[in-house]
Amino acid sequence: MQRQADRDQSAWEKRLWHLGNQMFACQPDAEAALATVCQRLPPWFVVQSSVTSHPTYPTRGRPRQDAAATATPVWQIQATLTRDAAALEREGRRRAAFLLGTNLLDVEVWPDEALIELYREQSVAERGFAQG
Repeated sequence: MQRQADRDQSAWEKRLWHLGNQMFACQPDAEAALATVCQRLPPWFVVQSSVTSHPTYPTRGRPRQDAAATATPVWQIQATLTRDAAALEREGRRRAAFLLGTNLLDVEVWPDEALIELYREQSVAERGFAQG
């Protein structure tokens, strides 16, 4: 689970970096783009973000000292990704658990450990059928 979280973190940091390099016309557009990107974010990641405005100038390149910024600034997202250790632990426990259905209901005759051992022995027998 830790290896998957490391791979996911690097992929999501790359996505957020690309999003941070985009310019948006207004603050709601920037926030909507962040919400769209974060829809499929795994639950063990937390994103802290801020939206900042940058002035624009009428010409390309470095503006002159006496140049005035235009009235419409551009907006940019700055997002950081952190890992929630408790949520990652919960997800690891959820993925490690499995259900075992049985009709052997007498707990005194068939305790949990005996049922699991019986289930594991069954997989050895099923592998033998695959060979034939």
